[in-house]
Amino acid sequence: MTEYKITALRKQRGALYIVERDGEPSVELDRRTVDECGVGVGSVLTEGEWEKLCELSAAGRARERALWLLSQRDYSQKGLVRKLRETTDRDRAESVAERMAELGLVNDERYAERLARELCLVRHYPTRRAAQKMAEKGLSREWIELAFETIGADDVQAALAHLNKLCYNDTDNDAERRKLCEKLVRFGFSYDAVRSAARQLDEERD
Repeated sequence: MTEYKITALRKQRGALYIVERDGEPSVELDRRTVDECGVGVGSVLTEGEWEKLCELSAAGRARERALWLLSQRDYSQKGLVRKLRETTDRDRAESVAERMAELGLVNDERYAERLARELCLVRHYPTRRAAQKMAEKGLSREWIELAFETIGADDVQAALAHLNKLCYNDTDNDAERRKLCEKLVRFGFSYDAVRSAARQLDEERD
């Protein structure tokens, strides 16, 4: 039976140990996992025990990375999995992301509503473009549509905000007005939404 004797534990930044074993390359392991398993210099581990320690360490490191990522900004569950997969495998990433959701640290409904408010009500994105951005963050179509309904997303009102910012009513030049409307269409608004917004401003002007 293969056994490994721990000959040195050296603390590293990021809550890690450099673990040295007789005749083997050194390995970085999660410090908390090593301490909780009661492993120290002089400990002798079978191959199975060593593999289990490495697996527990990998899970611990993935969990700590997830907590750090979530302390920086919100993620959807799918988005968190995608980010974790940069440093761990799919199964472990999915397991950790699911645990973060169970703890309430990841909530797709809450994240979708917050993102929809930012994109549609603050930055005045058309819903089509906002939906694309939200999908890129890993949010499902169902959560996106529910978020739009919850916040009362309105493409006409968003287009109005843009036209006002672009000083649509400050010019009498019809060609210039058309250019402003075409700019909004290129941004992602439908022709109908832009026409409705322009009509409202034309009526106010009259």
